[in-house]
Amino acid sequence: MNEDVAKLYAPVIREHANQPRNCHRLGDANRRAWSKNPLCGDCVTIYLRVGGEFIQEAAFESFGCALCRASASLLTEAVKGLRLEEASELVRAVEIMVADGKASSLCEGDLLALSAVHEFPARTNCALLPWRTALEALEAEPAG
Repeated sequence: MNEDVAKLYAPVIREHANQPRNCHRLGDANRRAWSKNPLCGDCVTIYLRVGGEFIQEAAFESFGCALCRASASLLTEAVKGLRLEEASELVRAVEIMVADGKASSLCEGDLLALSAVHEFPARTNCALLPWRTALEALEAEPAG
């Protein structure tokens, strides 16, 4: 693997791509959203179970590249237990980090691996598809 590709596919990204967390349909989700990247064909569905103002559970289903799958896995781990407003703020912070490589205090731990994507503009949409889809789910009317 050349040096540039190694930056994009850091060990954290490879781990989440190969062994994604929360990769399943969440049957009792009361918020969900689906999106597709028409340029590459990546598709993702984000499922959230929200109780009160908190995200109690998050899961995803994905058909797409390793970066999209890893990003969705990281997302579902990061938003569990957050207030809806906090999750929305985190989504926006990740979007900025992926765009310019600068992480805010909201982006910590494994999420920082996504900061390398800014050096690969063609891959930005792959990394952000789950996050943008999650924002749609957060803003959706609760089902059921």
